[in-house]
Amino acid sequence: MKTKNQNNMAQQTAVEWLFQEIDQVIDLNTSDLERVYKAVEQAKEMEKQQTIDAYCEGFCHSDSNQTEHAAIDGYLASIQYYNKKYKK
Repeated sequence: MKTKNQNNMAQQTAVEWLFQEIDQVIDLNTSDLERVYKAVEQAKEMEKQQTIDAYCEGFCHSDSNQTEHAAIDGYLASIQYYNKKYKK
């Protein structure tokens, strides 16, 4: 059974969680904070693409006789999965 804290974490990516932890521990000046924020945004995009790719790979490779149309459906389903899981 998931605790309340685990349920909340399921709605947040690992990168978002890490940024919150850093923000609470380190007092950054404005310039440093902007650099960290840009790096976090880039990491979130990378994480999103990795999640989508992994979901799609599992979906697309579940049937070796899959058509190109089905592969596109799998890719779209992977984006929907990410958006639903992280409410994006």
